[in-house]
Amino acid sequence: MEVTADGCPVEVYLLLPASGEPEIVHAALPPGASILELGCGTGRVTHPLLALGHPVVAVDDSPAMLAQVRAPTVCARIGDLDLGRTFDAVLLGSHLPVG
Repeated sequence: MEVTADGCPVEVYLLLPASGEPEIVHAALPPGASILELGCGTGRVTHPLLALGHPVVAVDDSPAMLAQVRAPTVCARIGDLDLGRTFDAVLLGSHLPVG
């Protein structure tokens, strides 16, 4: 089983369904609003947002997680991120490890 640098098992994250987050975000935004999703993991929230018509750029620092995402991806630490553009919404539905 592949595990990320911070100890997350990729296969387990692939099994986790979205729990209403995409619908909440979709309801709060105009149709087609662009979204930057930080800490996207395997795309648990990314993929439903795409299906709802939102262009999403997915960011994670794990190439193994990003390999599962069906959206434009950026492999980077969030603190180092500079995409040189803006988005209608930025999501961070995860936690950041300290240290």
